Amino acid sequence: MKIKILLAFVVLCGGLVGLTDMVAAADDESVQSNTVGEGSEVSVAPSYQNLGTIKSGETYDKVLKIRNNTTDQVKNFKISLNTFWAKNDEYELQWGVSESQYGRIVDWTNIDTEKLYQVEPGETYELHYTITVPEGQPGGAQRLMITIELGSANKEGTGFVDMTTALNTLTYATVDGEINPQAKIVSQDIQTFSFDNKIKTSSTLENTGNVDLDVKYHLQITNPFTGEIDYEVNDTKTLMAETTRIYEQVWQNAPFIGVFNVKQEIELMGETKVLEKITFICPLWLVIIVAIIIALIIISVIIKHKERKKNRRIEEKMERAGFNG
Repeated sequence: MKIKILLAFVVLCGGLVGLTDMVAAADDESVQSNTVGEGSEVSVAPSYQNLGTIKSGETYDKVLKIRNNTTDQVKNFKISLNTFWAKNDEYELQWGVSESQYGRIVDWTNIDTEKLYQVEPGETYELHYTITVPEGQPGGAQRLMITIELGSANKEGTGFVDMTTALNTLTYATVDGEINPQAKIVSQDIQTFSFDNKIKTSSTLENTGNVDLDVKYHLQITNPFTGEIDYEVNDTKTLMAETTRIYEQVWQNAPFIGVFNVKQEIELMGETKVLEKITFICPLWLVIIVAIIIALIIISVIIKHKERKKNRRIEEKMERAGFNG
């Protein structure tokens, strides 16, 4: 009976095997280091924008607001324009000059990249610019990164002595025309066993079309006995054209031991795919201790069983000897 209880406990805790490492996905809206925003000395708004559908031959007026949050410092900045793309399926972003068809919007944007700008303490600089789509542009995704490069001005106030910080704003758009939205959910996975206080889910999505697509993720973790929600989060990410994306959702501060019902929903191109699974959390040290105890009990049972067989053989020999005598 004791063995059955301990075995059940080991199963509950997840055993010594079955922990699957998950790949961490980079957030496509957090652009490497040195990016600052609200609460810092300088902030930019919007930091992300989706222009939706833009048309060949049309001009679009936009405004970028650079806020100097200090009370006594003039902030100098320059602006650079680049496109950006996913470097790998974990969606680390890379940016720069590219001949990709998805980066042509850089040339359509009329921001002066040679000018040295200034914003006074406590003030907001409104940068008005336009995006003009030339005639005859092919349909599909376009991506623009506007980088605000903060630094010190030279004595003449015409250039930088050095560049100290960069703020980035990402712009997505789709040129009207021959568009081909094609994407699929390749895989979904939910951890079955966890040896630390985390529950991880991962998914792989593939976009084979020429349009950037929004993906909605919903993760809900509940108590399977009471039905109460222990953790819930909604995420919206971008699946870029002609890329594969691995994305991970994690409950970081889960209890160190427990049983949970985990449900992940992914909405892509109007369709929702649901995966639901039971996850066991148990610290590895406890699993090892229980496994050792079980091993000792099993060894003890085997030894006792052998001793009983040995004693029976001796008794049988003695009985035969007494009968023959």
